[in-house]
Amino acid sequence: MTDDGAIATVRRWFAQPAAALLHPQVRWRVCPGMPVRQAVFVGPEDVLGVLLPALRAPFAYWASKADEMFAADGGRVVVRGRIIAQSRDGRRLSACFIDIYSIGDGLIVAVDSVADTAALAPEPAHAR
Repeated sequence: MTDDGAIATVRRWFAQPAAALLHPQVRWRVCPGMPVRQAVFVGPEDVLGVLLPALRAPFAYWASKADEMFAADGGRVVVRGRIIAQSRDGRRLSACFIDIYSIGDGLIVAVDSVADTAALAPEPAHAR
C-alpha cells in the first residue's frame, strides 16, 4: 500500500470508525491511565464494542481530532491530535495524543495509542 493509501485509510477511520476498516485480528494498545480495564484490545468487536465505549463512558462528550498525519516506514501512519472532552460536571478538557497506525491491505492492523491522560483525569476533590 502506498503512503497515500495508508493515510487515506486512517482518514476514513477518523471520519467514521467502522469495523470494515479494521483487520479481523486488529491489536489496539492504549497507554496506562486511560479509562479502560485492559491495555490491549483484539478484533473489531473489542475495539468498537469495548474500547471506544469505555473511553467515552466517563465523559458527557468525547471526540478525537487528528491535527496531522505522517506516513512512516512499513505502512505506518503517525497521527498527532487532540482529545476534546467534557466532564459530566461540565468541565471542558483537552489532551494531546499520538497514535501509530499500522496498515496492511487497506485495513488497520494495529494501533499504539499514547495520550496525556493526566489532562483527562477527574478534578481532584481538593481543587474544587
